[in-house]
Amino acid sequence: FSVRSEINGMIRGLGFAEEDKERSISTLSGGQKTRVALAKLLLKKPSLIMLDEPTNHLDLRSIEWLEGFLQSYKGAVLIVAHDRYFLDRIVTKVFEIENGKLSVFTGDYSTYAARKKELRDTQMKAYLNQQAEIAHQEQVIDKLKSFNREKSIKRAESREKMLDKIERLDKPADTDDAMKLKITPSIISGRDVLSVSELSKGYDGMKLFEGVSFDIRRGERVAVIGDNGTGKTTLLKIITGNLEADNGSFSLGVNVKPGYYDQEHQVLHPDKTLFREISDDFPAMDNTKIRNTLAAFLFYGDDVFKQVSALSGGERGRLSLAKLMLGNANFLILDEPTNHLDITSKEILENALNEYEGTVLYVSHDRYFINRTATRILALEGGTFT
Repeated sequence: FSVRSEINGMIRGLGFAEEDKERSISTLSGGQKTRVALAKLLLKKPSLIMLDEPTNHLDLRSIEWLEGFLQSYKGAVLIVAHDRYFLDRIVTKVFEIENGKLSVFTGDYSTYAARKKELRDTQMKAYLNQQAEIAHQEQVIDKLKSFNREKSIKRAESREKMLDKIERLDKPADTDDAMKLKITPSIISGRDVLSVSELSKGYDGMKLFEGVSFDIRRGERVAVIGDNGTGKTTLLKIITGNLEADNGSFSLGVNVKPGYYDQEHQVLHPDKTLFREISDDFPAMDNTKIRNTLAAFLFYGDDVFKQVSALSGGERGRLSLAKLMLGNANFLILDEPTNHLDITSKEILENALNEYEGTVLYVSHDRYFINRTATRILALEGGTFT
């Protein structure tokens, strides 16, 4: 009985409905299969649990359940994750791999991030001080040589030898300027951007949502949250004209130019390289800006010359997001925009959206991202907004 109870609790905790228990595995989506695999692992209760991006296919309720499970777990847990709130709730130590080196930080993610900034600031100060000292010594050497006397030349040579022996410090990585992303609308929209009235949608006789109404004004950044299967993505598809509502209506305001990011429908050209995918659509951009934009979405060095046809699903998603950010829309509609981004890229996107002069409507389960960017939250629960 206790085992069955534990299984039922885990199934509910990971977002499955009661009727899902009897479904064949073959009928499940990729995300649902991932959750089943996670449940099987957790039920085995090994001495070491290793999890690779465990929150990717979980809704907020399921993530919170998993956090509670792992917090009380008696064994060790090793996690690869980019969910910053999740890491803050779970981890007691952070292993960072950077430039082929492993560094260990004690504490949660926020403690790591603060310590990392302190270290970087210290390293930058030491680097700048060394550069200043090297420049000073080079000036002294040049001055000594200019005297053109044997004694002065020997002193200059002695200083040069000392300078050659100095172990040069590498400049700490600084992506703040190079990878800053700016989204610029081509036109300012009217004050009223979107009006939704009494929208309803269902499938196979079951209602997803009914009588949904809301308005969005220029400059708002609105996050839509809710459990998996409540219709969040469906709502975006209706608003973007990719799906018909059963009832209700919506309208865009004056001069509204929407841009839509949907991981299932990416308009890319398989025969092009990543670089050409950007340069052909945005011919006014110089090579450096194209490379910096692609780097902000994790495409570095020779990656920019990969064929689009060779990209994984996640890579295609990141490329589509990069194109959307450059498209001069004044109303961004985004479906899970952070799913395939690392923490640095998430922060770049967050900063870009916070400085954006347009309007944003997005679906996300990334609590850190929502907290940093949303000016308003709409929770879809029980078929309506709360």
